[in-house]
Amino acid sequence: LTSKFSAKFRLLLMCFFVNLIPLFSFGQSPFIDPDPGTGKSWTVPAGVTTITVRIWGAGGAGGGSQNNNRGGGGGGAGGYSTRVIPVVAGQTIMYSIGAGGAGSINNGTAGTKTELSHGPSATAMTANGGGFGTQNNGATVGGAGGNATGGTTNTAGTGGLAGSSTSGGKGGDAPGSGGTGGAGRTSDNGDPGGVPGGGGGGGEADGFWFLWWITTKDNDGGNGGNGRV
Repeated sequence: LTSKFSAKFRLLLMCFFVNLIPLFSFGQSPFIDPDPGTGKSWTVPAGVTTITVRIWGAGGAGGGSQNNNRGGGGGGAGGYSTRVIPVVAGQTIMYSIGAGGAGSINNGTAGTKTELSHGPSATAMTANGGGFGTQNNGATVGGAGGNATGGTTNTAGTGGLAGSSTSGGKGGDAPGSGGTGGAGRTSDNGDPGGVPGGGGGGGEADGFWFLWWITTKDNDGGNGGNGRV
């Protein structure tokens, strides 16, 4: 009786592991590219018939500050787009990834767009970069969030906040569980935006007494977060 039970148990275990083999043999790991650049491509591997694509544009940089009590505005977050694409093994997906804006003591620079295309399915997706934050609290709002097109879901990034007399403005948060916007700072450089797509925080100049006059240390806005596919 014990021998028969052991044989049946071994048979059940063998069937269980045989059924698991296809599950693990043909599973695909997610492909993620966080590095900015153009002219990139990805080839569909064997056994894949659909892919879920998620792209983020890059975040704009925060504005800097050259005057005490005049914080720079936060940069806007990049846009976000996603869709499911039918594919065939061996086909090529073309894409480019946006670079985050650069912060300085002046206005920040805008983030650049991320794009993805697949000819057979007529897919053409774009996630635009976020706008830049202005220096010295030069605007009533921060940089605008980038918009997006071509996906089943297209979500604009959150805009950055304006700088104030006490601090730089916070950078915008990227949608789709993207990067968090960098914090605006008091008497310091703004924080960089998180990857992917977070806007950089605004900086605020540091004023202090030197002998009998007030001098100022200029501070930069934070860089925007790079885009991602």
